[in-house]
Amino acid sequence: MTESAGTHLDESKKDFLALVEPLIVGWNAETAEMPHALLVQHYTELAQISFHDVTIDGPHGPIPARVYTPVSAPLSTFMWIHGGAFVTGDLNMPEAHWVSLSLAAAGHRIVSVDYHKALGGTHYPVPMDDVHAAWKWVHTQGWNGPLRFGGGSAGGAYAAALSVRLRDEGALQPDAVLLVYPIVHPQLPEMTDEMNAATAGLPVRDSFNPRIIEGMMFNYAGETDALSDPHAFAGVADSTGLPPTFIINSEHDVLRASGERYAHQLKDAGVDVAWVTEMGSDHGQLNRPLDPAGISSLTRIIRWLESLQG
Repeated sequence: MTESAGTHLDESKKDFLALVEPLIVGWNAETAEMPHALLVQHYTELAQISFHDVTIDGPHGPIPARVYTPVSAPLSTFMWIHGGAFVTGDLNMPEAHWVSLSLAAAGHRIVSVDYHKALGGTHYPVPMDDVHAAWKWVHTQGWNGPLRFGGGSAGGAYAAALSVRLRDEGALQPDAVLLVYPIVHPQLPEMTDEMNAATAGLPVRDSFNPRIIEGMMFNYAGETDALSDPHAFAGVADSTGLPPTFIINSEHDVLRASGERYAHQLKDAGVDVAWVTEMGSDHGQLNRPLDPAGISSLTRIIRWLESLQG
């Protein structure tokens, strides 16, 4: 990595942090738009789900998590990792809470996990170590049935990289992995003409462009060497021997370039992979509980979990 390339990455990171600063500052206000009471008022079947917070011991400090228990005996245990551009998000955001409630209502035990954010000098491998520790914790609970995990957006990056790390460690892999609108490459792969057309004219396309995404990934990585670390970015890994994977991309989303490219990488490596594009949706539909695209994606996830039960 040349000095000029390093300077370029530093500038991209500064631009990214400047862009997301208002989001970080206003995060609590944003997530309060759909509190639990309103969720169960709109989706009455979610009111029957019990949940409780737990703290998992991690190598870099405590890791907040929340366990959701279905009414009947769980069909499986599923660890879910929310997104937030690696710098924001929590267990109360709809992408964490609504998704977890809904999957628990479909009969699955859900462990929703948080992680250290890439802010204030925190970078890889700290958040990755958090989700790794959370997965090890899941295995200590003695729960019966299949064990799976997945994540959305940055959470998808963590889930994909975790499967690579577990394979390389010879550790217990999940039965299957779910990635929803993930970003798994340190640089956004080239977009097709169709992807460019699908994102043309969107305000987010002007602000969240490939340069900003590059800055986001470098901010998470912390140093240039980590950009080629397969335990940080699954998109640079050998995909051989990874678990069956289901990927949901969003039509009007520049990150679809990463999700689709990774799907083809998995397929070329002989991995059992399926992927679908949520038509009509932009990025982050699982964080919008009243969005038809979010409802559609959640339904796809539930049906996917059902298909795994045989």
